[in-house]
Amino acid sequence: MSTPSIFGFILPDPSDQSVQILQNIIGAIDGMLGVPGEPLGPTTLFAEMMLKFNHLLLGAGTVLFAIMVFVGTMNTSHEGTLFGRQWNAMWTPFRLIIGLIFVVPLQSGLCLGQKIILYAILIGINIGTKLISVVDGVITERTLGSSAH
Repeated sequence: MSTPSIFGFILPDPSDQSVQILQNIIGAIDGMLGVPGEPLGPTTLFAEMMLKFNHLLLGAGTVLFAIMVFVGTMNTSHEGTLFGRQWNAMWTPFRLIIGLIFVVPLQSGLCLGQKIILYAILIGINIGTKLISVVDGVITERTLGSSAH
């Protein structure tokens, strides 16, 4: 069974025990955990809690965004340069927008930043599974090779 994702070749097999544990905790997440065709949205209590938490996080992020824009506007009017002299005119708007985008709750209950971390976890699971398979093969080969002599 393949994972319907652009990163499907680096994600672990859905039958992997670690993936099953994550799916039991987090629930089905489109393209990462669960079976294609399952209902999207929070499917576990943890996912429902994360959705509520991420809504609060988005609210706090929006307030911080508004404060930063207000202070940046005041600095611009006071010092005559965009966002004032202490803030970088190129990176400040970029950081504000990207920071706010990363905390927008998605349909699964997680936000984009949390989904990126989950991808990293799943890639780590896959790397660990493949590594232990190689080590197991080498140990088996050496054990069988030494018993033949």
